[in-house]
Amino acid sequence: RVGSNRCGITSFVLTVAGFAFCATATGVAWRVWYVENDASIGSGTLVIGIWEVCFIQRKKLMGQNYGFPQCWPFTEEHTSLPKAMLIAQDLMIFVNLLDISTLGLMFFALWNVLKSKNAHAFLLTFFSVASTLNIISAILLLVPVVWNTHSILLAEEIRFPEEFNLPNSPNDQDIGTAIYLAYCAIFLKFLSGLLILWENSFQVQKGPVCPHLVEA
Repeated sequence: RVGSNRCGITSFVLTVAGFAFCATATGVAWRVWYVENDASIGSGTLVIGIWEVCFIQRKKLMGQNYGFPQCWPFTEEHTSLPKAMLIAQDLMIFVNLLDISTLGLMFFALWNVLKSKNAHAFLLTFFSVASTLNIISAILLLVPVVWNTHSILLAEEIRFPEEFNLPNSPNDQDIGTAIYLAYCAIFLKFLSGLLILWENSFQVQKGPVCPHLVEA
């Protein structure tokens, strides 16, 4: 039975992978700054996410230099931060919640098509809604990802709060892991959503593209 519903299962697996990439991207680095001879932190690397900035704080103890990891969380009070980062916080949370809803609909549809002898309506209805949510999720995710990518490529500065005592711009910077993961998530979401919409379209017009998509 599982093997006879290849399109539905493939779409579900793609959605799970997309959700995993998206959820991971929410918490890892979006930008990586390389700083040299800064008055506050010296030379080192700043790992900047949408929730916090982390770096190695150098301190001299007993004649020896030691590095201590330190992170400063971002809050709503830090209005000096770029809008690209602040809006990304809200959008990433919303996209992840949307993904959970999408997975719930797809799982419910698959469960019914495997258990019921008349699951055609379940599959078309729930998978059509889920595929639409997948595409909406991909579009919403595209907004903060492209915005932050654009900011990095233009080397825009970040005005950290004064209490952070961090530089506003680096000597050099790289795109963080989160953005690469997010682009992968966007691709998987679009692919999953379009697969079901395409199948449903051919199901109505010419018959199923994927063999036995709606058979139980």
